Amino acid sequence: LRLASPDPFVGRTDILHAVLAWVENPEGLPHRRRDVAQGPLGLLAEAALRTTRIKVVTGIAGAFSRSPFVMANSAADIDELSNGRAVLGIGTGAPEFVEAWHSTNTAKPATRMGEYIDAVRASWSYVGQEENWEEVRGDYYSLTSLPLNLWGGRHLERPSVPLYMGGMRPRMMEMAGARADGLLGFLHTPKFVREVAYPSMGRGAEAAG
Repeated sequence: LRLASPDPFVGRTDILHAVLAWVENPEGLPHRRRDVAQGPLGLLAEAALRTTRIKVVTGIAGAFSRSPFVMANSAADIDELSNGRAVLGIGTGAPEFVEAWHSTNTAKPATRMGEYIDAVRASWSYVGQEENWEEVRGDYYSLTSLPLNLWGGRHLERPSVPLYMGGMRPRMMEMAGARADGLLGFLHTPKFVREVAYPSMGRGAEAAG
């Protein structure tokens, strides 16, 4: 899928379950950029405008290369364009890329991701002007109110967008169970899902209450 000439398949069909950042290599074969140079959010907005009923999903958008407030509002934009069909899938991103290109430290990724998700959810509450929204003050990410907000809030198609978290190791899966609405795995076998992913997410959900 290219921004300059989006795949007509997206517009002709409404059976696509996930939208990824696809580009063409010189041989004309699809090649996934993995949110390195061609971001998935612009592509997802294009897919949202070309479809009417399918869910439009990032799988995944790099979290640490975007602030939680930017990520939250980008997801809200796509949710509005799609009339409430967006699903936000986020992950840490490859540490080498994040540190080299985005000047961001990736130490303690699970803890960072937990705070990031809290700040994304708080962003939706803040821009949606919920009365009892709670500020986030973490070691890595914070979201606090302005002394004087002259801009007000914004329209949200839904109070929040479903948020899934990418994770490969048990600690990240525990964080997905604690903070996210689900897990996005990669090359997980059914045995791994049964014996590692489900128990890890269960421990996270139980710890979060």
